[in-house]
Amino acid sequence: MPHHRLAAVPENAITLLKGRAENYRALVADIGLRGRTDGWVTTRRAREIDPTFPVIYITAAQC
Repeated sequence: MPHHRLAAVPENAITLLKGRAENYRALVADIGLRGRTDGWVTTRRAREIDPTFPVIYITAAQC
């Protein structure tokens, strides 16, 4: 049964997906995140784990 989880930092989202992507339905990523790993890198890594994994891109950052 799919779960929902909140990962406070992008690295945690990748850890959750590694080896268990089938437990989740999609990744919602804030592409405006700042830090060591941003939202773009997070989604890229998720797609490396599973190229068909659904990704929803969002941001609240002002462009």
